[in-house]
Amino acid sequence: MIGRMSELEDEIRYLREKTAHNRREFLRTEVETCFLSLEMGKVALTRGDITMAEREVSIAEHGISTIGRFLTQAPESKSEIEARLAKLRELMLSLRAEIHAA
Repeated sequence: MIGRMSELEDEIRYLREKTAHNRREFLRTEVETCFLSLEMGKVALTRGDITMAEREVSIAEHGISTIGRFLTQAPESKSEIEARLAKLRELMLSLRAEIHAA
């Protein structure tokens, strides 16, 4: 019985670690996807495609919101992601301002 409890505790610990790892990887991927969307939006704007630029900003905005929701559940990677998230917000606001000025 005691051996079974230990196995169960080991499995729970493993699953928690795997969940934390997957969450970190998801957040990192989502951050990179947002950066790519903003870059694509910038390219679209230089080509004069305001509709595409706005769409890319919208995609990044949605991603930033998603990151914010998951970040509250990921204390193990909070400082790393928060710094990148601040940069994302800054770039998004800048691109949005460029779009409105165009």
